[in-house]
Amino acid sequence: MVIGLAALAAYGVMLAHSKVFQIYDRWTFRGTLNGENSPAKDILEIPSVIGRLEIPAIDLSVMVLRGTNEWTLNRAAGHIEGTALPWQQGNFAIAGHRDGMFRPLKGISRNDLIRVTTLKGTYQYRVDKIQIVEPTDIRVLAPSPKPEITLVTCYPFYFIGDAPKRFVVTAHRVEENDSEPRATSLPALPR
Repeated sequence: MVIGLAALAAYGVMLAHSKVFQIYDRWTFRGTLNGENSPAKDILEIPSVIGRLEIPAIDLSVMVLRGTNEWTLNRAAGHIEGTALPWQQGNFAIAGHRDGMFRPLKGISRNDLIRVTTLKGTYQYRVDKIQIVEPTDIRVLAPSPKPEITLVTCYPFYFIGDAPKRFVVTAHRVEENDSEPRATSLPALPR
């Protein structure tokens, strides 16, 4: 019983830790975007903050930092090194923990909009493909000739321990005014 309570307490501390960092990073990012002179503005001078990822359809809003080490993924989503950045051509890949920031991905569907706001601009994407792959299948991270975004998390979402698969969402960049869903004959993955 003591071990169970200690595990629950540790999980609660981890959730609180990530929530505090998300609030702080959003605050400093918003201040910088609005040109406000916030005392925390200097944190964005550090090149670790890329921007904010939002998927309104599943109520996901998370800061994106560079890197995918445990420290980063415990407080935000992480840009996968070696992939493009949102303002570049190519595949911009982001990883997140399934039991943390990326848990809402279980509800994503084709044609959902993904928005990435950076200090260099706002980029909007439309979901094309949702797939489940082996952890060794790195084709999902391959460079692409056009701007796209790939979101990666472990799967199944409620698996205890190291999950055996990866849940991958791929989307192509669209113009800001392209907010209407495209017609598609492809079925969505079951939720």
